Order: sequence, then C-alpha cells, then structure tokens
Amino acid sequence: MRYIALQTLMVAGVLLVLNLISFNWFRRFDLTAEGRFSVSAISRAVCDSLPAPVTVNVYFSGEMPARYRPFQEAIETYLIELNIATDGKVEYDFINPSDDPEIRLEFQKSGVYPFQVSEWISPTEQKDFLLLPYAKVNYRSEQSIVNLVKGCVYSLPGGKPEIDVEKAIANLEYSLLTRIYNLSREKSKVIGFLSGNGEYGPAQLLDLAGSLQQYYSFVDVQVKDGMAISPSVDVLIIAGPDGTFTEREVYELDQYLMRGGKIIFLMDQQRINFDIGEMASTLTSTRALNLDYMLMKWGVKLNYDIVQDAYSDFIELSAENPSFGARMQPKLWVFHPRIERFPDHPITKNLDRISIRFGSSLDTVLVDGIQKEIILQSSNHARTVQGNQFIDVAKYASEPPPKNLFNKGPFNFGLVLRGKFQSTFSTRLKSETEAPVDVFAPKSPSAKFLPSNVDTDVPKIAIISDGEFATGQLFRGKIEGLPYDNRPFMLNLIDYLSGDNVLSQIRSKEVVIRTLDKERMSGQATFIRVVNM
Repeated sequence: MRYIALQTLMVAGVLLVLNLISFNWFRRFDLTAEGRFSVSAISRAVCDSLPAPVTVNVYFSGEMPARYRPFQEAIETYLIELNIATDGKVEYDFINPSDDPEIRLEFQKSGVYPFQVSEWISPTEQKDFLLLPYAKVNYRSEQSIVNLVKGCVYSLPGGKPEIDVEKAIANLEYSLLTRIYNLSREKSKVIGFLSGNGEYGPAQLLDLAGSLQQYYSFVDVQVKDGMAISPSVDVLIIAGPDGTFTEREVYELDQYLMRGGKIIFLMDQQRINFDIGEMASTLTSTRALNLDYMLMKWGVKLNYDIVQDAYSDFIELSAENPSFGARMQPKLWVFHPRIERFPDHPITKNLDRISIRFGSSLDTVLVDGIQKEIILQSSNHARTVQGNQFIDVAKYASEPPPKNLFNKGPFNFGLVLRGKFQSTFSTRLKSETEAPVDVFAPKSPSAKFLPSNVDTDVPKIAIISDGEFATGQLFRGKIEGLPYDNRPFMLNLIDYLSGDNVLSQIRSKEVVIRTLDKERMSGQATFIRVVNM
C-alpha cells in the first residue's frame, strides 16, 4: 500500500510540475492539414498592427437548430484563437438576443432583420427560431455590423431561408477580419470607373459597387478632356466600353499605366443587341474601340469572335405544352460558358463557378519583359465563331451545334499581366509636346511623357473578355445580383491589382469540413465515444 501511495504522489508531483511549466511555456497544436483551428499569419499580422483593441459582439447565440451548432462553435473557436494569438487585443462576447427584445429592434433600425428558420422536433411538429447571424465589430468610436452568413443563404422549396453552414465556416475569417481591417486602416484606396465611351459605372454595377464601397472609395474618371488620370486612383476599371477611343484618350490611359496605375479591362469585341423578352433573334456587330494596338503592345490580343462552350448555363424559353399550355423550359445556351475549373491563383482560389456571357477569346502575344497569368479559361469542349453572327434563339436552343464541333478549347477569358511595359507611343513620341490632340483636348498634356512603366514587379493589367462580366444583367433582361462567384472574383481581382493582398490572402484560406463516415460508424458509435473520452 505504501508503494502504491508513493507512486500516486510521484505521478501527482510530475503532473503538478508539468502544469506549472505549461503556464510559462504555453503551446497549442493544430493537427488539421489546412490549419483550421489556427489563426492564419495574415490574421495575426492585421491584429498585431492594431493601435487599439477591438471588441467583437456575436449575436448568433442562444437556442438554435442543431445543424447550426458547428458554425457557432467555429465562430467561438476562431475568436478564442484570435484572442490568444493577439494577447487579448481582440476581445469577444456572445450575446443571446432572446435575453433582450430591444436587440432585435436595434438591428431593425439599421435595416438588419432576423432569420426565421425551422427544425423538426418530432415527426409531426416543427419549431421556429429567430436567429441573428450577425456580429458587431467595435473599434475606437466606430461600430460596424457584420453579416456572418452573407452569400451563404439559399431558399428552401417553401421559401424559407437556409444557411449553408460549410460555406459560412469557410467565409468566417474573411467576414470578420476584413471588417476589423477596414475599420482600422487609415487610408481607403480609390477605385476609378472610366466613363465617356459607353462604359458601365457604379450605378450599373450595383452588386459589385455595394461590396466595394465597404473597402474603397469611388471616383468617376474621364479622359476626353485630355486631363491626366490622377495618381490617387489605385485601380481604374474600364467596364464594357462601347464607343471609339480617340488617340488622345488612348494616350492618357497609356501614360496612367506608365506612371504606376493599374487597369482592369472588362470588354469584348461583339455587340449583342437583343432582349429575349422582346426579340427572338439578332445580328451581332463588332465594336471599333481603337484599343487593339495598345493591348497588342502589352502582350494580349482580344479577338473578334464569340466563344461557345458545351459546358454552359441554361436559359429559360417559353414552350407550348398540349396539356398545360405555355411553360418555361431550361435550354442549354452555348453562348454563356460556365467555368468550374480554375488555376491555382489567389484570385480564383475557393471559387465554385463563374459565368461568362458572349465572351471573346484572348490570345497572348510574346512581348519581352511581360509575364502573363491565366485566370479564366473555357473548357476543352469549346469553339469560336468568328465575326458578326446571326443568332436565332429558338434554333440555337432547340438545335444546338453538334457536340463533335466543340473540340477546340480551352480559350482564354481572363489574363493578368505584369512586367516592363513599353508605352504605345514610345516609338512615335519623344516628349509630351508631341502627344496627340483632338477637339476635346487641343492642348498638349502637362505631365511628362514616360516611355516605359514603373513598378515592373507588380501586376498592372487584368483583362476579362466579357463586357458585362460585372453587371447583374441576365439573359432575359432581368437585373439581379451577379451570377455565381463573379462578385468574389472581382473583389479578389481588385484586391490583387491594388496590392491589398491582405484581403485576398484571407479570402483564399481553405477550410475543409470533415464529416463522419456513417457506414464506418455503424455499430461503432459507443466505441468511438469511449476512445474520444
């Protein structure tokens, strides 16, 4: 007995010493492959740089369906890890909205409403829950509401909302950390929208603009008057131009890039003038934008064609049914390629699918000093149709081209360019006094002419061969949100070009939800519980 007592004392003493050591040399281990339970390096860097503490109040708390518990636990795990990693600089609190009815009223005044969801508690009875899947980030005197399930909600057949828990968990770090980052950063970068040649601006890009305004300031940019584009514009977006650029306008775009600017081109060479609700056919026409030479000089050729892809979206067309009358039926529409495979790139990481509408193909041109990164491609089962096209909707939908014709892909839809760019005018001009002039800009530019660009090691240009890529205009003329993952793609692209890699690095973190194998669990549930205990 004395020997057993001595052994017990020795074990207790060892455990006591280990506990004392652990207080001074604390270490946590995350054995998941993607570091799911660890704070990423970018999260740590953002929070370590905070000049003042942050408090996060989470209202996704209280009684809720069991299927949402993993999301609540993921929120708590992330905030615990963030609190530990930052030595308490990020504090948090879970607040049950059921304890105080005024909380919901406070959210409603801000235009934020609870989610009503249901859960079966018996074979014949459902229970309703009112949830607030939101958090408030408090930094100094500022406060901001974060929708923790934004982009992760879909409608059930009955119309009730349902939360995609796996997607919400994957987006959690980005949702919270971007809000902390944007509340704390001193300078908001500026996004310019070019206008003057029929381009889409923030008013037409509502879905994208609504997301961008949380992180960036907007400014309208015109080059018709011959004024240089302000260096305060971090990224210039040229979305769907439809008119011809004068040589002076091309010069100002060229020199903006040479002085360190970044440009996103969303454009195609084909003009599609029909709405399915009004016309059943159309004759396309090619655009004369006067940008071909400039793009070729920079290493890319935008072709005068339309890509058709066997992997495409569906459109709904009216069809007569003898029993039920006219009904809307989905038909494969080869002019709307659906992209589901992406390169391993920060812009496309964690995206599910992208929609391209009447996109042209992009060819790369060998230019010394220019590097190209492919970010969007069609499938292998694609082809192009050249020049102006007569498109009969009913015929294409009922009699699509034979599958054996779709064997020419892949075709490029999106490229990012970096390197040492030569000015389009480098062989034509020696100084700014020789720059082109027109009736709108009769005077020579005041800014010094630069024959090549600065910042050669950063991405400078992105081009997507779809002028409506960032609009919510669908094929039947309805204005809705951006399809699929076009919006996060654009956010990633703007972050990438603006040099704000904080946001794109957060967004690209992978979270794998591992579920138990029900077949392997069969008959072993008790054993697994005992081993885990």
